[in-house]
Amino acid sequence: QIATALAGCAPVNLNETEMTRPRWKKALFIGLPLALAISAGAGFLAWNYWSPAGYPVKVMKQADDLQERIISFDSHITVPMKFGSEGNEADKDGSGQFDLVKTARGRLSGAALTVFGWPEIWNGDNAPHRPTPGFVDEARHQQEVRYKIITGMVRDFPNQVGIAYTPDDMRRLHGEGKFAIFISMLNAYPLGNDLSLLDHWTARGMRMFGFSYVGNNSWADSSRPLPFLNDTPDALGGLSEIGKQAVQRLNDLGVIIDVSQMSSKALEQVIQL
Repeated sequence: QIATALAGCAPVNLNETEMTRPRWKKALFIGLPLALAISAGAGFLAWNYWSPAGYPVKVMKQADDLQERIISFDSHITVPMKFGSEGNEADKDGSGQFDLVKTARGRLSGAALTVFGWPEIWNGDNAPHRPTPGFVDEARHQQEVRYKIITGMVRDFPNQVGIAYTPDDMRRLHGEGKFAIFISMLNAYPLGNDLSLLDHWTARGMRMFGFSYVGNNSWADSSRPLPFLNDTPDALGGLSEIGKQAVQRLNDLGVIIDVSQMSSKALEQVIQL
């Protein structure tokens, strides 16, 4: 009976049935996801390539005008060990975060370039592991390499960059349109327990010194102790005896003490001293 009933019905044209659906529904189902995808893509491009920072144009204009009037300073830049070599030239807009092209484009007046030494502790047998006596030699080697890079940049590009030893030097270099370098040191570890090295590096131009980096050292506790190396917070109670002597010596030498990566107790003791 069902077959007979179906046989008696007029044939149904499915295409005609489809054509009777409101066209706006098709547009909604197809067009809306497509429009959202296009909008998302356009927004991504605008955020990453066309908009300097995603801020309103008025704010960017104010920042741009302000940058023309101020002396700007970056308090910490660590140059890579290969900086200045082929493919990492100081005067080329390279893939790194620092070069003279970027400082000019960003109108950065000067920066503290760090004579940094901290050998690799994450590789090799039993890694990660505490620094060994041989690491001091490697850390000092890294310091020398970076010092030569910094002074070499001043030698090779005297019309673009100079070393500032005083605030007046900073102002003078800025007036001459040159990038001002303050030589700094981060992490007392490479100095071992030799306090006289502070005098040595000050004579070579160091004007800022940071006691700590990641992990405690024999001079000061770090704000980031390494528990997997059995570091504990405030293992020294802030500054060690040589650390306290270093604060006094740095004050005598007129060197700025960078407290940014030491523990809170160490910071309090620096202020007291």
